[in-house]
Amino acid sequence: MTPGVVRLAARADALLSRFSVAWVEDKAVERRARRCTWAAVACALLTVVSMGAFGALVIAVPAAVLLMVLAVLAFRYHRLDIEDRKLQAVMRVLTVLRADVPREQRVALTVDLRRYGAGERVKNGRVTRYQHRWLELVTTLADGNTITLEASDRVKEKRKRKRTRTLASSDVRIAVRFAKRYRPIGPIADALRGHAPGTGRPGPFTPGAEDRGPQAERQLQASYRTRPAEGTAAGAGPHGWDGLATGDTLLSAVRHVYAGIARARRAG
Repeated sequence: MTPGVVRLAARADALLSRFSVAWVEDKAVERRARRCTWAAVACALLTVVSMGAFGALVIAVPAAVLLMVLAVLAFRYHRLDIEDRKLQAVMRVLTVLRADVPREQRVALTVDLRRYGAGERVKNGRVTRYQHRWLELVTTLADGNTITLEASDRVKEKRKRKRTRTLASSDVRIAVRFAKRYRPIGPIADALRGHAPGTGRPGPFTPGAEDRGPQAERQLQASYRTRPAEGTAAGAGPHGWDGLATGDTLLSAVRHVYAGIARARRAG
């Protein structure tokens, strides 16, 4: 699995196995990238030292050639490196949800494994904003409810003299099309309003546009934005920004909906 847009539709177990293999392969790529980088640094030092020594061109020339080869390999391996957070998020969500997904039920999954710079980019002076939609998951759970999970990263970069300050957060959207036994869904929507999930701030829960009849309402949807985290480009990359959504962020949205279902039933 390489950095790019991955579209799959299969059983949860099959998807989890595929992403587990991708995780192992990605760790191997990271090791190769580190080895090539350090070897290139050693060759660069050897080249510089040899160039300063009389009659050492027999060492400097091969070292310089090897340096160029290693630099190219290191660059290629770094480009193949996939952001750990995305792989971990997919595996975490699939691991938890597969217990509630019928064995033969397919999970439709779209994951953009490219970095956030591949998303929409808006530049205004020294400020550059990125919006990168990287996840969409759709499946039907054992209780008959169909859930849709989406995640988009928002990154703001502001250049200040010799450094770049960054502000990172994620938008998480959940939509649930409820099975017949949960309808009407008005009490569930009332129970969800005013209660935030474990991570981020909840948006308003709204019924689907095609389901406005009091007895026909079937779908609720809401959006969340995680709390942004700030850092510098030199001190923190997209792998370590705490403001970006993880697997637990996505699962907290699902748990929030089912907590609302439980509250609605107790109130009824």
